[in-house]
Order: sequence, then structure tokens, then C-alpha cells
Amino acid sequence: MTVAPKKAKMYHAAEVIFPIDFPSISHGRKSMERQQDKFTTCSFEPYEVKSKDGETTVKKWRAVFPYKDENGKWRKKSVTLKTTGRDKGRSKQVQKAIEAEAEALLVQLNGEVKQAEIEALEAPKRQTLSTYLASYIDERAISVEPSTVDGYRHLANNVIGAFIGDMELRDMQPDVIARWMREALGDYSTASVRKAFVLLRAALRQACDRDLIPKDPTRGLKAPKQAAPVSNSLTEADRGAVLAYVNIKPTLPTSVAIRMALYTGMRRGEMCALRWKNVDLEAQTLRVAESFGKASKKDVADSIVNPLCFSGFYLKEPKNKSSIRTVYFPEDLAKVLRARKALMKAQCLEAGISFSENMYVLGDIKDYETTRGGNAARDYVPMHPHSLWVKWHSIAEDLELVGTEGKIPALHDLRHTFATTAIASGVDVKTVSSSMGHTDTAMTLNRYTSADPDAQRRAADKMGEVYGACLEEAQSVAEILELDGTGTDGR
Repeated sequence: MTVAPKKAKMYHAAEVIFPIDFPSISHGRKSMERQQDKFTTCSFEPYEVKSKDGETTVKKWRAVFPYKDENGKWRKKSVTLKTTGRDKGRSKQVQKAIEAEAEALLVQLNGEVKQAEIEALEAPKRQTLSTYLASYIDERAISVEPSTVDGYRHLANNVIGAFIGDMELRDMQPDVIARWMREALGDYSTASVRKAFVLLRAALRQACDRDLIPKDPTRGLKAPKQAAPVSNSLTEADRGAVLAYVNIKPTLPTSVAIRMALYTGMRRGEMCALRWKNVDLEAQTLRVAESFGKASKKDVADSIVNPLCFSGFYLKEPKNKSSIRTVYFPEDLAKVLRARKALMKAQCLEAGISFSENMYVLGDIKDYETTRGGNAARDYVPMHPHSLWVKWHSIAEDLELVGTEGKIPALHDLRHTFATTAIASGVDVKTVSSSMGHTDTAMTLNRYTSADPDAQRRAADKMGEVYGACLEEAQSVAEILELDGTGTDGR
């Protein structure tokens, strides 16, 4: 196919472009239709390269390949051909040579495109496991709590990544996963490895569904078996020691928090997020409506929540629906809360600011600017959950506390202490479960009904009394039978 002659371009040695006409040369367009190829046709443009003195040094050709980009716009790719010279007279040797060279270039260019497409498809399979897990977690981040995402990242980077994170996704096999679990159990608890396995299994199943790997490498594997959790509650003696300690300065935020945990079983984040508007001192009830979760600012910003975020924690709803609850508290705690509220009102009066029911029970009267949903907002300063944890640990060490499992009780063990003490004292399990915000009573029954050794001792003594009474009664009946001569001798 021939087209009308065009003005060609000429280059001299210094790469300066000059136009030049070739009236005697017809510009050819070679049609090489391939429906699935990116490049299907090409045209040829002659040009001359001259030296600075204007002398022609060589007559060259370039092949121009039109194509559509990813947006559907036409583009051109030009390639200088090795063939040089011009046909004279009826000769078509040069034309045939440039057509053959362009044909080879067309095949080469389309081959490169196809190879790039194959590599693009294979690239996700060659990514490392850590890279894939990071993208999987980013994808999950829009539908789960930022605190959950924070936990996922810890498991992916440490429990999984430190062992097999550098391996390629396509190299994941059942024996690799099994070996990883054995090695990870040497550095991490069974609970952590179980959680990591659940995360890894979900991620690899998605990779399988998306054809990144042919089979699920976790098939046939089970998470490490975990022993039933045992609560490290405070003993009866230690409960008394802790209460005596917080009575020294009862209105301090830490003292209020410790007493609140022992009397209500609230979680750390729930106590730090408790505002005065959710405390009814007359009815002696409090409403658990907010909590603090741990997460990075990035995960909070990318999430669906509109949080108050500070120093790695953000304001959120409680752990689950059952955690949003009303909790009753005794007069002992009510007295302390009244004193705490009176103290904060006095601090406000001294500072010349108005007391607000939005202030945090364990927080400061100061307020500060934060960000909610991308907009500037103001809120009061809460007690930092990590600060509460550190202060409790220091108190536990100073009092030389040892829990029922022989370890220093953690702050969360005060919640366990509430449950074991309540059940051991005869409070029904349903009430305890509701107060703690459990989804059902099964968890409360399984974890707390036998965790208090003092209660177990009392139960053993009670059973001894019951069976002792039975034995006494049986012996009395036997004596009566013997006196009446109605025994069974000789039968």
C-alpha cells in the first residue's frame, strides 16, 4: 500500500533537525493486521543524515508504528532501520529490505508487549509473603476496627514476617507453613501463633481465589492447640492490700480506675473513655458507651471511624454490641466518684473554666484540638490507657502482688478478679456476664467458675459438710434398724 509523499526529517551530526524533501521517493505503508496485537501496521519515512558542511553522509529510513495507549489515544513509536539507501529505477530491493526489517520489528515489538503482559500477571505471584500480607491487611482495613488492623500488622511483621516473610508467595507450601508454626512457637505464645495462623490462612485463601497461587497451602493444617485460658486473679489477701492502698488517696485517677475495675470489671479502654455524662451517681449506674483502641494514625485515618486519635490510641465504640452496657456499682465506689467529681469541679473553678459533663472521669479538665473525620474538633484530655497500665504495674510490684497463677497480676487481671470474686460470692453467672459485656454466659462459665482457689476450697469444705451430714444421717438410721432387730443378717 502506498501513500502520498511526505516531508521527511534530516539529522546532522549535532542532532539538529532540518526538513528535507524527497520528491522521487514514495513512502510506503505496510499493513500487517493482527487482531490481538498492539502494533498492527507501520509506515516508512526516509531521511538523510548530513555532516555540518551539508554533505550527505547516509540515506536512512525509519519505521513508524501507530498504536493506541491505555486511554484509547493514538500514539506513534518510531524505530530507525538498519537498511539504508534508495531504490533506483524499477528496483525494489531497498523497499523489500525495509519491509522485511519492519516485519521483524513488528513481531519483536508485539513479543515484548506480550512478555510484559505475562510478567505483569506473574509479578503478583513473585511478590514476597510480607508484601502480599501488607496489601491484604490494607484491603481489610476499610471493614474492620483500626485496633484490629494494628493487631494484624503486628502478627504479619513479627510472628510471620520474621520467619517466612522474605519468601515468595508462590513458594508457600504446607510443609513451609508447618515448619513456620514449629519455629514460631519457640519465640511466641501459642495464642499469638494461633492468631497468626488464622490471619495467614485467610490471606492465602484469598490469594488462591484470585489465582495468585494454584492451591491453598494451609490445606490440611491446623492451628496449634491452645490450653484453656486461666485467669491470674488477685487472691483474697491481695484484694484487701490493693483496696487499702487506693484508700490512701482515693480520688487520684489511678486509684479510681483500680477501684472501678475491681467493682465493675470494666476494661482499661472503657475506663479511660468514661465521661461524667455516662455516670449516674444517684442511681449508681454507669453507661459503657465508648472505649479506646490501639492503632497507628495511618490506620485510623484510613478507617471508617471518625476518631479522637492521640499517641497511638483512638476513641471508638466498645469491643462488641454486648459491651455497650449499663453497669451498677456499690456505695463504696459511688462515694469515691462523688469526691472525684467534686475535686474536678473545684479545679475548674480555680482555673476559671466551666465544668462539663463531657469531661473524662479519669482525665484532665483541659481540652485540646483533635481531628475527627478530617475536621478539626475539640475534646477533653483523657487518661492515656498506656499510662494507666504503667502505673498499675508499678503499684503491683510495690505491693509484691502475686496472682492465683503465681505471676504479677496485669491490669486486665483486675477484670478477672471482679468475675471470680462475684461468682465465688454467689452472684449468678448471667449477671456477671452482663456486667462484663460478654457475648454469652459460656465464656464466663468456662473461664471464671473455677479460677478462685479460695472458692474451690470453700466448695470442697461445703461438699465435705454435705456428705458428712449424709453419713451422720445414714449412721443414725443404721443404729435404729439394729435396735429394732430389722437388720438383713442371714439374707
